[in-house]
Amino acid sequence: MQKGIIESFEGWQMMLEAARANPAIAQYLSQLGCTADQMTEGIALMAGAKDQHQKHQQTIGDHCRATDALKLAQQTANITYLFYLKVARLTIPKDQELWHILKLHGDREESFNGWLVQVENFYANLPEAMLYLNSYGFNADNIEQAKTQIQAVLDARESQTQCEVEMQLSKQQLDKTLEKLDEWMGHFICTIENIHAEDSHQPGSSGRSNVMMENLFTGSLT
Repeated sequence: MQKGIIESFEGWQMMLEAARANPAIAQYLSQLGCTADQMTEGIALMAGAKDQHQKHQQTIGDHCRATDALKLAQQTANITYLFYLKVARLTIPKDQELWHILKLHGDREESFNGWLVQVENFYANLPEAMLYLNSYGFNADNIEQAKTQIQAVLDARESQTQCEVEMQLSKQQLDKTLEKLDEWMGHFICTIENIHAEDSHQPGSSGRSNVMMENLFTGSLT
């Protein structure tokens, strides 16, 4: 929903609150089918739409931040992974089965899921290559530290997924409120149209109802 629509709701909400507070206009609207309770309902729907729109915008922001956090976590983990991958390729003889086990051949996966499978397999089997890595000063603690970066990626992905679910639920709630509000607005607009129709079908009408509604829309409710 665009900001302009919310601002429009605020204008309608203020108008209805003013109409409800003006006995003459409230009574006239009630005679045409828009009672005080219905105006209260409309005001509540508009306020609810504004509130839910703000909440939805918040969930969008949360999702964007979670996505950025996931990208950063993956980039950090990938730098470490590529470093260990290079060391493994340099130190492990190509005729060793470890090349197949660690999947040292070929390009790296580009998709997130493919990358994650490749990295997790690498670290899960890397202890078998410690004999070669030790010659470069690496030990089991170094590998465990690298694994914590993968866990950070998994945590970030879980957070992003949760934010996405909350964003979708928020959108569904907002859509339901807007649907109810659209139905209510349709009824209210019909009421306004009935006012003009009533004046046009009364010969010699003073147009008092039109003046009253003009005051309603301009805010001159005195």
